[in-house]
Amino acid sequence: MELLPVHTEVSVAWVMNNETGYFGVRKDEKQISGLDNRASAFEIGSVTKALTGRVLSQMMSDGKVSLEDPYGNDRTIMLGGRSITGTAN
Repeated sequence: MELLPVHTEVSVAWVMNNETGYFGVRKDEKQISGLDNRASAFEIGSVTKALTGRVLSQMMSDGKVSLEDPYGNDRTIMLGGRSITGTAN
């Protein structure tokens, strides 16, 4: 984090055994300190490609999609106990 601009924040979340953990840090003028920034909004940029690939591979493993499915089918998935419906486009 030394190379990042001052006031940069990083937030990491993980899910293990259906439990979610969080870790956040902020770089100030002279130090890096921990903080609870789990509710903050962050740009995730190109990370969405890896995230989408991971979600699709899990959905394939669970039998919810296959490589033969037509592109553009509406999908409903459960995320954190909530139903999310979207269309691939």
